[in-house]
Amino acid sequence: MELKIREWNIKGAASLGWNNSYEITEKTVNKIVDQQKSVNEDIVPQPDIIVLTEFVVVKGLDYLFDTLKENEYIWFLKCETGKNGILIAVNKDMVDEEKLLKDKKEKLYNRKAIFSSDDGCNILRVDLPLKGCKYSRLTVIGCRMETGDKILKEQYDSERKCFDEVLIPMINTAEGLCIICGDFNNAKCYGNLNKRFNFNDYKIKNEPGYVAQFNYNLHIIKDKLEALNFSMMDVTKDGNPIPTHNGYAEDHIFVRGFNKFVRGSNKEGCNCIPADGLSDHDIIWATVKT
Repeated sequence: MELKIREWNIKGAASLGWNNSYEITEKTVNKIVDQQKSVNEDIVPQPDIIVLTEFVVVKGLDYLFDTLKENEYIWFLKCETGKNGILIAVNKDMVDEEKLLKDKKEKLYNRKAIFSSDDGCNILRVDLPLKGCKYSRLTVIGCRMETGDKILKEQYDSERKCFDEVLIPMINTAEGLCIICGDFNNAKCYGNLNKRFNFNDYKIKNEPGYVAQFNYNLHIIKDKLEALNFSMMDVTKDGNPIPTHNGYAEDHIFVRGFNKFVRGSNKEGCNCIPADGLSDHDIIWATVKT
């Protein structure tokens, strides 16, 4: 089973819909769904799984939904007024829709197919029965850690608490194949990700808030998820994360039950697609295979 994954923070900025000019443009929608050129000029095929973070209900939503439907996706979303949300879209061909919808009360309304959390972070989890595959189910989790208006150390400590007390418990109840992708906000990386977290790597005196970074960083996240049998897709062979936001790596893809799949001339199986001014985050993508 091969899957093409695409995650993008589309910079909804917690719009209320009526209070600013933000909209999901046709260019944005087309970039979400279409084949795209990656930074290394490889053609990245249309995705099987799409996770949008900072998603909001605004003008342009009809075109997004129409385009998803035309391209044979089913989708799930979590959104609240004045908050950033998550949208997860999945290729319809890979899902056993009859099984998914056979008992709506049990599978959907009773939170067994889809549920979400907003405890200081935006998380949407979807559990899907797979069609024509030896693996019976797939869990997709989209997330974005909220930054808030706190000073740096309090902000990072809050994000660490959400990671430990909200995201990890949600992951622990997922069985089998699992994909986690999203914006982990401010989980910076110093040092080599091919090695475990080293406190000394984070003693960077000229970095504002460097002390705060000891408790919430990409090394800690990667180590914890690896302990749960996940692999990080967006780490290069040299142990560096792929930057997606102003030179920092904030968007990530972790998988369990899959391996990174290298196709054609691409040497990593994962990279980013330039946002071309449509967001301040680039799109992170990966191709994986069971």
